Amino acid sequence: MTNQEKQKNDLPITVRANYNPFRQTRPSIVLHMIRHAESANNEVYRNAKALFRAGKDDFDEEGCDHYVSTHRKADPELSTKGYQQADILANNYLVPHLENQASHPIRILCSPMRRTLLTIKPTLERLQERQRRARKDADSNGEERTSDVPMPIIHIIVVAFYHETEGCHLRGSPESGMTPTEIRELMKDCVQDPHTNIEFVGFDSSDSGWYAHGRGPETRADAEERAAKYCLWLGEYLDQLLLQKDHDLFDAGVLVDGEDQEDEHDRQAQRIRRRRTVLAIGHGDFMSSVVKRIVSGFGHVVEMEGIPHRSAFAHYNTGITELEYFGHGRYLVMSSNSTPHIPPNRYGDLRSGGTLRDGWSFLVPPVLEPKVEIIFSDDHFQDHVREQATALKALYLSTGGSSCVSVNSSRQFSIETETEPNKETHFIAKRGLQVVGVATYSEETCQLRDVAIRPIAVNPAFSYESGNPDISIAETLIQAVKKHARKVGRSNSLIVHARSKENKAFFEKLGFTELEDDEQVGNSIVAHNGNQFMQLSL
Repeated sequence: MTNQEKQKNDLPITVRANYNPFRQTRPSIVLHMIRHAESANNEVYRNAKALFRAGKDDFDEEGCDHYVSTHRKADPELSTKGYQQADILANNYLVPHLENQASHPIRILCSPMRRTLLTIKPTLERLQERQRRARKDADSNGEERTSDVPMPIIHIIVVAFYHETEGCHLRGSPESGMTPTEIRELMKDCVQDPHTNIEFVGFDSSDSGWYAHGRGPETRADAEERAAKYCLWLGEYLDQLLLQKDHDLFDAGVLVDGEDQEDEHDRQAQRIRRRRTVLAIGHGDFMSSVVKRIVSGFGHVVEMEGIPHRSAFAHYNTGITELEYFGHGRYLVMSSNSTPHIPPNRYGDLRSGGTLRDGWSFLVPPVLEPKVEIIFSDDHFQDHVREQATALKALYLSTGGSSCVSVNSSRQFSIETETEPNKETHFIAKRGLQVVGVATYSEETCQLRDVAIRPIAVNPAFSYESGNPDISIAETLIQAVKKHARKVGRSNSLIVHARSKENKAFFEKLGFTELEDDEQVGNSIVAHNGNQFMQLSL
């Protein structure tokens, strides 16, 4: 069975069969992931960059470090701008949106850090005030209450492991962070309301801080492991909500009478049907790690092995990423990093924390040294490696490929052999998870074929960030093949077919020379038949 046939048979039956996407309904939950408003620490870093000219030739690194060390707090409150952002988030978006379009209870997941709690606090206060006013009006009108037991309109869950990357520390020394008791005190005006429930997840006890286990600033590897843990918890939480069937859980893509008159883009207007809604108030860096896993289906926990993720998601302070959750880990990203609550004419004074000037490029990882992975069987390819290798060959081994470094796999020479069936070994040049070059070596013919390397990777300057500008990825790949060929010991040379002048020039730079006549190589005879072959001594 070929790999293609195997992959086809591995597909879910719903994909292989005559699958009609309109045949069934898909109920979903609305999930709003919201970054906190600007914190005092955000303000400290912004001021430090400006005062000490970060990134400039005269950058005062010592002065910048001293300023940050002096002014930074382990668990800061909001800045003046941050309090304004929290208010406008509540007044201009969340309160009208939740009142008119979300069912009860409104579910809020929140980081245990002070800045996230203070971000959502104005929204809680205004929702509770409006609920009290509505109940008072109902009482004054003589309307009968359906129950003496108050219906919780808001359910808050403070998740201890939803904190920002690096945890809670000051000048490198860990601090325990707030306890559930201290969080209740901070939010007492909200949590004393009879229609609000608060729950704590991941705390050892009511007197234990959320970072009591910390031994210093959290490492990137630990943060990535925690992101995987949080994603698992979030999926379980949302899946449990989907099991609770009620009027607010439905396929929002299937309309009922009257909904065709609604403006689906208006996030504040009343709806005929309210939807089950979850807010998650978190942090820029950690939210990026979570969204990466959501988008890639948990992806590869690459930082655990020191291999950086190549993508990240930026968020403004109070920036909102909206998702739909359909169960079993299936998310649909509807929008990312929007700020509908901040009018464009107030971007200058109220929108912050979401541009390169705010330091988001720090999430872009350093470039790693290239490594060559040797694969002895097609069955041993990891899926993400196979996908990239196939794409690389499809792009650069085709007749329309633009690469000057490619050797196709067509056998344009004659072979007379006395050996067993051909053994082939695959070589994959990678930077982290990115495949930048591939080659296949035949032990029988000593031929190097299916060589495809990204044009940029041929240039040694492409290696400059990794600290070795003198060796290109192409050289790294060929050196790995040479080492393997010596070990196999079938011949004292490698053979390639140069199909163009560019190919020939490329291989000459790597030390290959022309084969003048039909030549014995290992147990094979290479016949030119008018084609240009080159060899490299081992």
